[in-house]
Amino acid sequence: MSFLKKIHALPKSLLDKAVTYALNQWPTLTIYIEHGDAEQSNCWTENLIRPFALGRRNWLFVGNEASAQKAALLHSLVQTCLLNEINPRDYFQYVLNQAHRLRKGEVNPESLLPQFIDRELLKPNNNSGAAQKIQPTSV
Repeated sequence: MSFLKKIHALPKSLLDKAVTYALNQWPTLTIYIEHGDAEQSNCWTENLIRPFALGRRNWLFVGNEASAQKAALLHSLVQTCLLNEINPRDYFQYVLNQAHRLRKGEVNPESLLPQFIDRELLKPNNNSGAAQKIQPTSV
């Protein structure tokens, strides 16, 4: 930050505006240094949300707001499965087969979310091995 204070730019010039902005935003710009889990780059996050951005135009035609909410929920569950290295097909097959237990209150709905589900439950019943893992893909 001291190097920014040494810059003597003409008042109201573009350089002066840039230096003033950097000095005013310095605490925000360096916040990642104070938190080891914060990343300098958000490329990873941008790659994860790219399918949402690309599908935005298609979602204009989902019919109504209730349908849009349902589509967003399904898309969010699929992306969460991929992020947690869970095959979405295996996940949905298991969760949909638990619908009767959910209605009876025998299963905590939160335990069926992809980030909390017991992965052993997702293994196929045909003893052919573990569920196939799908890696998140960037578009």
